[in-house]
Amino acid sequence: MFNSSNLKSLMVGAGLIASASLANAATFSLVPASSSVMVNDTISLDLVVAGIQEPTGAYTVNVDYDASLVSFQSYSFGELLGGPTSNFDSSFEVDADTFAVSEVSLLPIGGFNQPDTFTLATLEFSADAEGIAVFDSTYFILSDEAGLLEIPVTDFIGASVEVAPVPVPAALWLFASGLIGLLGLRKRSA
Repeated sequence: MFNSSNLKSLMVGAGLIASASLANAATFSLVPASSSVMVNDTISLDLVVAGIQEPTGAYTVNVDYDASLVSFQSYSFGELLGGPTSNFDSSFEVDADTFAVSEVSLLPIGGFNQPDTFTLATLEFSADAEGIAVFDSTYFILSDEAGLLEIPVTDFIGASVEVAPVPVPAALWLFASGLIGLLGLRKRSA
């Protein structure tokens, strides 16, 4: 027979299972979380995974950005899923303001030696216009070393980059004021 004591035990058990799965959940982040660059500079962001309790063998992360401020340039993978010779790369531009970085390791099961936190990939963007460029994601997935089971991911911590205009050098200002002064003297003596 089902009574309130059984229901309470069932609810406590379900709560413990849910909290245990969240305790083993990973987090994706873009590093550095905040920075400043000038127009035409390169923005380099590391895609980092933290809090993994078991080896990971595959991931996909869609990185969203403001294409009116920055443009995607390139990416490179970290070494802990096998590097360029031991992985399958299926990264691509989803649309004008989303890049999907995706990697599947070809290392044998048991061939992983990963710390709790490590860099999966480095993404590079060009700063095209002045403003605050926000990098975020609404789609991210992480798999175990066999690529079969999903590892829970609790959060994606994005980044913001302030893109400032290229400053006019002080020497140019000094030259311009001297030129204006010379033109003023020339008009006076004429």
